[in-house]
Amino acid sequence: MYQVRAQARAPERLLVRVSNAQLASEPLDMTTVSAAVFEVVTPAGEPRTWAATITGQSATVLTAEHVWSIDDVWAPGTYRLNIMLTVPDGTRRAGPTVLNV
Repeated sequence: MYQVRAQARAPERLLVRVSNAQLASEPLDMTTVSAAVFEVVTPAGEPRTWAATITGQSATVLTAEHVWSIDDVWAPGTYRLNIMLTVPDGTRRAGPTVLNV
């Protein structure tokens, strides 16, 4: 679980570490991940996609970063998010996790 204040914005960032323990299926060599995005459901139930940048990567752990914009966390409540990882054979989901605002 992560905590953030409402209306967070740049230069504030969300850093998420992903390991094989967070993957829904078999282990993954994290060095094969070429991109990541955060798929989010807001407290109102609205789906959103937040851009992410891979800022660290090893065979077992990946770090993804999202720089806040004013529209990301506009309302207090629980945001549910999954990290979608682009790999050579498609997409893998890590999560879910919770962001409390």
